[in-house]
Amino acid sequence: MTKIVITIDQHKTVFDAATLMSEKRISCIVIIDGKVPVGIVTERDLVRRVLAKNLSSNAKLSKVLSKPLTTIDPDSPVREAAKLMVKHRIRRLPVVRGNILIGIIVASDFTRHLSKESIPGEFLDAMTRYSPSTLTPILIVNLKGYNEVLGEKPIIFAEVAKKLCEKYRKVTILIAPPPPIFEKIAKITPSISQHIDPLEPSGITGYILPKEIMLLGGVGSLINHSERRIPCKDIEKNIELCRKYNLLSFVCAQDIEEVISIAKLNPNFIAIEPPELIGGKISVSKARPEIIKQSVDNVKRISSNTLVLCGAGIKTREDVEKAIQLGAEGILVASGVVKTVDIEGAVEELIKGLLLKTR
Repeated sequence: MTKIVITIDQHKTVFDAATLMSEKRISCIVIIDGKVPVGIVTERDLVRRVLAKNLSSNAKLSKVLSKPLTTIDPDSPVREAAKLMVKHRIRRLPVVRGNILIGIIVASDFTRHLSKESIPGEFLDAMTRYSPSTLTPILIVNLKGYNEVLGEKPIIFAEVAKKLCEKYRKVTILIAPPPPIFEKIAKITPSISQHIDPLEPSGITGYILPKEIMLLGGVGSLINHSERRIPCKDIEKNIELCRKYNLLSFVCAQDIEEVISIAKLNPNFIAIEPPELIGGKISVSKARPEIIKQSVDNVKRISSNTLVLCGAGIKTREDVEKAIQLGAEGILVASGVVKTVDIEGAVEELIKGLLLKTR
């Protein structure tokens, strides 16, 4: 929950609200009558109810606010907040005691700050699957199979992710741990699988099933990583299974041609990672900035519901800021974090670069 909530009186104008939202760099504002919260106005409301209808910017907020206002008591269980948000199809839930506004819950709070076992999968799905932008900017740390993450070592990375998620509430951090310790890591911090196979449960051996990742508390999976590439038909089936089991799909692509092909399948995210730069000393945002920009442009043209991430060689704040400037919604990293001595310092440096998107 965010305790500092920006409010404005219902007798103020649309222009007043838009100006205040711009100044505070916020996407919604709670409307009050005296001190009592009576409604909410979002950026979408301003577009649909003002611009689209050619309404005057001098119109009173009471004419455009979303009401009745759905609220929740601060002593209510987290589960109840999730149920209300799903039931009313809202992404923001004011927290009210009596008639006093004391905070607001946003949909991304559930995936950023709670393990999936705390919230039923259908709630997470309803709040994020259809709008992955609620999770951005996003940092994925792929632990791979390095010697540094064998045994119980991934717990160190999970604890760092949990700590920094609490410190930097505007950024989502996802850990992709080795399969043997996946469940334990997913209980500490939001986690995704490094790979899934396009299969349903049956008499098979040695596969990673999407349904199993969901049951173990995962929130998604990498698909078609450069080191674990799969045929196009398997990519399509994995995306389908991710939808079925309420998992976010993060599909990797090596070049623009593959980006275009994958975008037609409408995954949640496409991660552009030129293989020659993975694990290298020069980041994709420096060596091949054009491939990030072209990926963003092509995905926007093909699939409005898919967002672009980038990876390969990203290690510094400068690398991340450049990627964000080029239109990426987040990054994938591995060796730049796994092989560093100061894990927390390395992750925090990357987060500071991602914060450019929130300014």
